[in-house]
Amino acid sequence: MAEAVRLVIWDLDETFWKGTLTEGGIREYVTEHHDLVVTLAKRGIISSICSKNDANTVTGILEEHQIRDYFVFPSISWESKGVRVARLVEQFQLRAPTVMFIDDSPNNRAEVESVVPGIQVEDETFISRMLTDPRFKGKDDSSLSRLNQYKLLESRKRDAESFAQGNDEFLRQCDVRVYLDYDVEGTDRSRYRANQQDESAQLHKKASSGRHRGSATRVESGNGAVSTAGGACEGRR
Repeated sequence: MAEAVRLVIWDLDETFWKGTLTEGGIREYVTEHHDLVVTLAKRGIISSICSKNDANTVTGILEEHQIRDYFVFPSISWESKGVRVARLVEQFQLRAPTVMFIDDSPNNRAEVESVVPGIQVEDETFISRMLTDPRFKGKDDSSLSRLNQYKLLESRKRDAESFAQGNDEFLRQCDVRVYLDYDVEGTDRSRYRANQQDESAQLHKKASSGRHRGSATRVESGNGAVSTAGGACEGRR
């Protein structure tokens, strides 16, 4: 017997709504499906999205209909659905048999089943029977506590990604470059300049054996600031 469903991953075009955004647009925004997502949330069953569409366009539509906040970790891009559904299952930290993927395309359903073994899949005709299916009984969560917990997780993940991207951008703008000048014992300096590749191999060999000497380190940033640390230093692997 199939397990109780804790997460529903929705396709959008010809599934959540009627019509395809890139081929004539939405023919009908299905109010029953909108209300279904809200009802599922009140049963403690979370909804997400896996759609091949433009993220900004879809987000605008969902916000217009005041349903965006009922979807957690929506995945809207042109990437294959199999890998994205697998990623969603991992983000929610759920087992695949407690997740259902709904999509009108047999190819998409087959792909997801192949990439995420054990996941439950249905086509768009199942939606009208969802609330009477025992797998969707859930339990009372009128306060939406489970949804709010996942929304908090979503917010924290988004903040972490923004911080990481911001830090990377800051370092790129700094344009920091580090130059190391080595004084290798027993090395012919002129030969070092003529054949850096060979000397690099010797340096690696010395480092691997345990010790090397550095005479200076120069750090330059994009704004022209330069700092130099001189003197011998020893390093050990």
